[in-house]
Amino acid sequence: MADPLHPPPKEARDTVAGCRERAAQDRLQAAGTDTENGRRVLERSAASWEARADEMQRLESGSAGQRIADRNLWASEEGDGPGSPE
Repeated sequence: MADPLHPPPKEARDTVAGCRERAAQDRLQAAGTDTENGRRVLERSAASWEARADEMQRLESGSAGQRIADRNLWASEEGDGPGSPE
């Protein structure tokens, strides 16, 4: 049974750093490739990994911002309970 407090570690492809590392590897391979087609394929792969990393980072930043907003709202509502000064 999965432990919700200790989820398994994410695979590299599911992290921003992992995607950026994969993009860097593909760019290095592209630079050393002998064929134009091979270079293009690896460059497209690198661009895809970068786009994936950018999207994950955007989503993570948005989620973090939402958590902060939720905490601030929760804290402001705690002072609005019964018996609190108005």
